[in-house]
Amino acid sequence: MNADVIGWKPAGECRKPEQPFNVEKDVQLFLDPPDSWMTVPAGCFGIYFPEDGHAPQAAEGAVHKVVVKVAVDWAG
Repeated sequence: MNADVIGWKPAGECRKPEQPFNVEKDVQLFLDPPDSWMTVPAGCFGIYFPEDGHAPQAAEGAVHKVVVKVAVDWAG
């Protein structure tokens, strides 16, 4: 299996929206370049919080992965 490559930038610093926030898909795309890139080897995982802007799918070749979104109540 190939490693995944994911770009990262604080979401609060993303200033160039490509589209409005999509409530149904829970996603908004931006044109801002990432501040850093991370390689996530096969068999490993990354955790991204709502304040993390991330750019997935930058790896070359096929990457098999699972994406899980967890609802968080920050008001608690």
